[in-house]
Amino acid sequence: MRERDVNVNAAERWTDSGVTLRAGQTIYVSANGRIHWGPKRQDGPGGEHNSPRNDARPIPSRPAAALIGRIGDGDNYFFIGDETGAIRVRDNGRLYLGINDDYLQDNSGAFRVTVYY
Repeated sequence: MRERDVNVNAAERWTDSGVTLRAGQTIYVSANGRIHWGPKRQDGPGGEHNSPRNDARPIPSRPAAALIGRIGDGDNYFFIGDETGAIRVRDNGRLYLGINDDYLQDNSGAFRVTVYY
């Protein structure tokens, strides 16, 4: 497998990983670091523990501030968090990484992510 290191800035909606994937391909993701995403709020790639649902977030039912992904320009988002298991890609296209947060203006920090593909 090849690997690509990516810094996912918490204040940017999406970060281009530089990796192009095929539907059905399996990837693995390893992430670490902490981001600040609101007043007195900071979390790692798994996001906020016991996070309430928020329909304004890209993935409303998943933890706030967690690491998420998407393939291409669509809105077919998927949860990554701090899981290290296999992720089977459903679409062809470029892998983008982001933060599951609806308000990025008060965010700082970054996750250090390695994508194995």
